[in-house]
Amino acid sequence: MLAVPSNTETALKSVVGRICWGAIVQRRVSVSLALVAMMLGLVDCSHQADELQNPPPSIFIGAVKSQRIAVPIVASDHSPQLVALALSSVDVHSGDTVSGWAVTSSNVASVVARVEGYAVPLHRNDFGRFSLQVHVPSLPSFVKRDYDLSVAAINSGGREAKAVIPIHVR
Repeated sequence: MLAVPSNTETALKSVVGRICWGAIVQRRVSVSLALVAMMLGLVDCSHQADELQNPPPSIFIGAVKSQRIAVPIVASDHSPQLVALALSSVDVHSGDTVSGWAVTSSNVASVVARVEGYAVPLHRNDFGRFSLQVHVPSLPSFVKRDYDLSVAAINSGGREAKAVIPIHVR
């Protein structure tokens, strides 16, 4: 066995960990390769397990019909999950009615949609199922631009899962 000084070993684990995790996120290496690296003691990814289990949600734009997407049943102390989001349109005009829905894990207590300083809670229809319907008021020309719609699913412990949808206010 090769003897490696303690500080070199720590630096190596840190670098391998960052490279491995970055590659997993970018889908360049498989999760199984990362697990092999963990088993060999090269990487400690235990604190990143929640992120591996919570992939980004599916996002639907257009006709918003209630999709029958399964709600993951999880314990209340687990991280919340955004499974799917839908929005009637990403091009929003004064006077429009924007509708949408979210499917989350069963432990989500609330879902909030935010644009700049404006926040709208989604209506809870059932465990893991939320809906939204908002009338867009008349808007002055200086607010007509592109925004990021941030959607947060929050569990009772305050943990959040977030997704961002770019929208265009015209």
